[in-house]
Amino acid sequence: MFAVMRYLLKRIVLFLFFVQGNCSFAQEPVTLHLTEKDGVPCLECYTIIKDGSNLIWLAGNTGLFSYNGETFMEHSIPDQKGRSVFNLSEDQQGTIWCNNLHGQILRAPKGKKLSLFKDLNSKLKGNLAQLHHVDKNLVVSSSQGLLILDKSTGKTIFNYSLEIIHSQVVEGELYFIARTGEVYQLTDNELVLLYKTKSKKSIRYPYFLIIHGELAISSIENQQLQIQIFGHGDQLHKFSGFTELGKVRIAQVTYMEDEIWFATDHGVLIYTSQNGDYQLKNHILEEFFVTSVAKDNDSNYWLTTLRNGVFLVPNIALENLSLEWLDGSISSMVNTNDLLILSTTKGEIVLMDPDTMKVVGSLRLPGKSVINKIFFNPFTNRVIVSTNGDGSYSLDLATKRLIPQNRKYEVSKDLTFLNERESIYLTYNKSVLYNNVKSKEIDSTVIMQKRPYAVVADTLTKETYIAYIDELVHYDGLWNPISIYYRDQPIYVSNLARTADGTVWGSNPKHGLLGIKNKKVIKTFNIKDGLLGTNIQNLESDGHKLWINTQHGIQVVDTQTGDIKSITGRDGMPNSLVDVEITKDRVFAASQKDLFIFDKNVHTSFKQVRVPDMYFTQIKINNRDTTVQSTYRLPHHLNAISFGFHSNTFRSPEFVLYEYQLQGLDTTWLTTNTSPVTYESLPPGNFTFNIRPVSSRLKGETLSVDVSIARPFWSTWWFLALSFLVVVISVGLYFKHKIRTKEEEKQKELASLIKDKRLTNLKLENLRSQMNPHFMFNALNSIQLYIINNEKDLARTYLVKFSRLIRIYLEHGQKNEVTLAEELEALKLYLQLEKIRFEEKLDYSIQVAPEVDVNGTKIPSIFIQPYVENAIKHGLRRATEQNKLSISFDLNDAHTDLVCTIKDNGIGIRASEEQKKSREHKPFANRANMERVELYNLKRSKKIQLEVMDLKVLGQQGTLVTINIPLQKNG
Repeated sequence: MFAVMRYLLKRIVLFLFFVQGNCSFAQEPVTLHLTEKDGVPCLECYTIIKDGSNLIWLAGNTGLFSYNGETFMEHSIPDQKGRSVFNLSEDQQGTIWCNNLHGQILRAPKGKKLSLFKDLNSKLKGNLAQLHHVDKNLVVSSSQGLLILDKSTGKTIFNYSLEIIHSQVVEGELYFIARTGEVYQLTDNELVLLYKTKSKKSIRYPYFLIIHGELAISSIENQQLQIQIFGHGDQLHKFSGFTELGKVRIAQVTYMEDEIWFATDHGVLIYTSQNGDYQLKNHILEEFFVTSVAKDNDSNYWLTTLRNGVFLVPNIALENLSLEWLDGSISSMVNTNDLLILSTTKGEIVLMDPDTMKVVGSLRLPGKSVINKIFFNPFTNRVIVSTNGDGSYSLDLATKRLIPQNRKYEVSKDLTFLNERESIYLTYNKSVLYNNVKSKEIDSTVIMQKRPYAVVADTLTKETYIAYIDELVHYDGLWNPISIYYRDQPIYVSNLARTADGTVWGSNPKHGLLGIKNKKVIKTFNIKDGLLGTNIQNLESDGHKLWINTQHGIQVVDTQTGDIKSITGRDGMPNSLVDVEITKDRVFAASQKDLFIFDKNVHTSFKQVRVPDMYFTQIKINNRDTTVQSTYRLPHHLNAISFGFHSNTFRSPEFVLYEYQLQGLDTTWLTTNTSPVTYESLPPGNFTFNIRPVSSRLKGETLSVDVSIARPFWSTWWFLALSFLVVVISVGLYFKHKIRTKEEEKQKELASLIKDKRLTNLKLENLRSQMNPHFMFNALNSIQLYIINNEKDLARTYLVKFSRLIRIYLEHGQKNEVTLAEELEALKLYLQLEKIRFEEKLDYSIQVAPEVDVNGTKIPSIFIQPYVENAIKHGLRRATEQNKLSISFDLNDAHTDLVCTIKDNGIGIRASEEQKKSREHKPFANRANMERVELYNLKRSKKIQLEVMDLKVLGQQGTLVTINIPLQKNG
């Protein structure tokens, strides 16, 4: 039921647009409403001030609080009577003062611990007094009279009985108004009468003002605000200005540069002086009773209310216009010659006057079609309306009539107009050139069948840039394409705009802004130049300036000077914006239901970025609080140090980062946004902890703390020297006592090693002596076979080569190691003999890498041949195809090992093992060589490694043997 009523109410509002012709909506500076949900400790707030350290102090019905930009902290005393405090102020010494209805005057020197200064309950009798600071004295005024107290002693200096209803410091002078209307000034601790009223009526809600440099007084008379200026003598002259104040009750007047801020029971009215007259500039929070206003160091305006907590105006120049009455969310926005046009996700089109923000018209698409984007055609004074698949329309701004365009412009990514007849239309999968936009029949040419994103064109030369999904393409007047490259890579951009000098600018998520002229990138802007981010969502040109929208806010880039200004979340600008439009004087940024507006030509629209001051809040040593000092000298066991810090600025954890470094330990600067920074176990030494605030990439002043950690006594030079001397003497005595025994043990060990070495050599000689007859046995069998077969020539040739090989083996048999060249000589003779045996059915190759020094490289004697013999005997001899054997010698990557590989195309390991199982004979050469490897490795620090692999695992035939022999040069 309620949903139906809300819908009908919204329709009635839209109906009034057409009946009344136009409607306007209130636009106010962006305000953030801080309530108890945001940590504000009270809704009924009386006074707010900023102290000298940029702390915000709040007095309300629940007590006194300070706000450091992150949390509210309560200040109270144990014997405080009641919670409400009033008349919050700071004196020249930095002491915070306040009082309560029970006559207690409280103070917090330098904003620290709160204490009771004076209890005047017996004097004030329950009346709330006003507090003022004159020189080093405290002035207390109330309906019970006037007291002047010495701040250092609390003693009464002056006491005057006068029923005072209001007192106020104006330009350093203290004025009073009595119940009967007399006006006094405090001069040298004496009351001087300035004006004596002739009326017998008591003044209601009086307040002193300064108007054109003259003292004035405001009051409520006959339910109307009256303002009178003091003239010569006791004359008062009625002031006719500030008429908008009407019947309001003034709670506070604040003078800010050339503006006067009136905090009233009907919001805040801001006046500015122009040509000697006061003009109402703004009226904000009209529905609230604003009790006080304060401005902090970051130009944030704090406003307290009587029943609604605290409001914050982060940027007085940034205005907000709520459009909650729209049907649907804003989807697009366009600026024509004299209109600002909005479209929504439910087919609504709203026409507004950009100067007055009045709604001058509203239309709706059939069926509430979702509007994707709208585009203004300056040649025809029409707006093209693109939907998400429900066709497109042309809005004639002269007749306010929608003309269907079928599917001509639907699902448009971008659209630009070259003249009255030609336009370039980008949709989700292609770019199209329309040659006659007025004709009913679509005369189109597909430029490229690829997903496009943005287009920009020169209407005179028809030079066009189109950004596609994977490249940026330049087209000349004849539509010849050229891809644009940057750093030898195609450019990807998502937005395009052209500045007044003809430079085309594109946004790239990696490089930021790229300026392109004559098909080359000539200039860039990135984070180092001041961009807040490179994920740019909107890009608009404005003369030689570019307006960009990122997830951090809006920035304007002067492409000629490089100057960059920002309006961000700190100003109240939301992170997610739908569209941005630039007019002659103003910038319009649209979110889903709001418009954000600011004057682009006023310097105050862009707050000056200030890095907040920071300070150390605490320094803990071994988890215990200490007094904050600039230097710490600590014993070795107090080496866990925690540095707490803070900056007094609004929402500091969101907008302030900190860079820190512990010199002597850290080599680079680290970043954090949270306090504290802790070092758990510092080693002995001298360190300097440096930290500085960073805001909007600007760095603040560095704070430093020196820390010296002493060495423990057992690591001091004298203790180490003494300990070393004791150890040396002890070791000397010990070795002197044991040296003979150790020497005997070493002699025994040496004798044992010599025996082991001799035993190892004997074993190797025995193996070599066994291997030579083993080979001779195999060779003689071959010669016998040739003789039996009457193959005399083969037998003769084989016998000659065999005799040469036997001679080499006899020579090698006397050595543990031979050079690679000698081993190769024997290996070649052996393979020649085997080739004869195989009747030329054995193809073999021996390859030695150029970097292998064959004459300087040593290997165990008769070491490679048994593996080659094994490959031939158990692999190739059982193969049915042409036998192939390849042997190679190379160095590993580190040139520390000789790598020998023996590869054959035989039957492989598994097949060979199966055949061996059916035979009782076990190959002696393979077993003997394995024993030799084990014996050689006993004498080597770097071991010989052997790997045998069946090539079937690689889908090939045969076996691969890899031998890694650590190099030993022939010296």
